[in-house]
Amino acid sequence: TVVLTRPSLIFTINAQRLRNYLNKNPAVQDQLEIAFSRELRYKLVALNKMVADSTAYAVNQRTAA
Repeated sequence: TVVLTRPSLIFTINAQRLRNYLNKNPAVQDQLEIAFSRELRYKLVALNKMVADSTAYAVNQRTAA
């Protein structure tokens, strides 16, 4: 997921065409997998923090009542 704040170029490719390209270029495949894994890890960390913060808020609201 991205939010663009200025004019940008977007790259798109058909899934089968990408698979064919990556099969012929394993170094690119490795780097793409690393990048996706890193970004997914960042999103999971952010989601875990958001859930933990909202849970802590809910607990504090119940104990304050």
